[in-house]
Amino acid sequence: MVGKYFDGVLPEANAPVPEEDAPVIETASALWERMEKAMDEIHPHIALQEIWKLIGVCNKYIDVTAPWVLAKDEAKKPRLGTVLYNLAEALRVIAIAIQPFMPNTAPKMFAQLGVGEGELRGYESMKTFGGVRPGTVLTKGEALFPRIDAKAEMEFLDNMIEEQRKKAAAMKAAEEAKDAPAPEPEKPAAESKPLITYDDFAKLDLRVAKVIDCVEVKKSKHLYNITLELGEEKRTVLSGIKDWVKPEDILGKNVVVVYNLAPRKMCGIESCGMILAASTEGDADVVPLTTLKDIPSGSLIR
Repeated sequence: MVGKYFDGVLPEANAPVPEEDAPVIETASALWERMEKAMDEIHPHIALQEIWKLIGVCNKYIDVTAPWVLAKDEAKKPRLGTVLYNLAEALRVIAIAIQPFMPNTAPKMFAQLGVGEGELRGYESMKTFGGVRPGTVLTKGEALFPRIDAKAEMEFLDNMIEEQRKKAAAMKAAEEAKDAPAPEPEKPAAESKPLITYDDFAKLDLRVAKVIDCVEVKKSKHLYNITLELGEEKRTVLSGIKDWVKPEDILGKNVVVVYNLAPRKMCGIESCGMILAASTEGDADVVPLTTLKDIPSGSLIR
């Protein structure tokens, strides 16, 4: 939008609207302190959560300010410039923050933002919002995070689940077709995964969530769109348990969720997390994990 509306030159921030701009500026300004605390406590997953909070605030800021609408009114161009400046500066802060985690992506972001080698790429510069200079030339460049082909992803997922169902049905038919019961062959021991350390386990953020809504995803044969309550937070999670579980079976139940799983968009819906489930051989049965007794939603699992 800087390229389209300002010929690629970053405008000044000279038309603030505090109630709209403050969340971006305050979240970006506080990110260094929250990341530093998380890393000092050896919790890199929490540091990443803080980065993604800022990304979420920026996405909401775009929805609230609607820069494409501001661009239609020449009188609102100063406000448009302020919005785009704030977003560019927030992206600079994000680029600094993700350097330890995405070392190949951060330099590409700096290049597109016109931020050369120097102090504006340094950690200390995160402490002051407003480092990127008006008049800086921005370059559109390549898409750093290209869209996933949702249709292809859903076809792959549907085919995989369908294949599992066929295998389970074939196994069941073979059992029923036997004239006489025969001793079951000795099952091989389940393949063990490599041992992990406590630090590996600590990367997972597992929480208790209460299912408050469960509806079918129209574009998929096997997915539910599930709304979860985690304390005061509400989340949407897509889960491929439709073939084994009815909505009424899990409504109001506590389930176990991978809270810090990166969001993924499927069928045009962003899924934020994953519900854990146990399965029998060949996925003949799949059962979501629940708690032995009721416990407040959002409770940590450790």
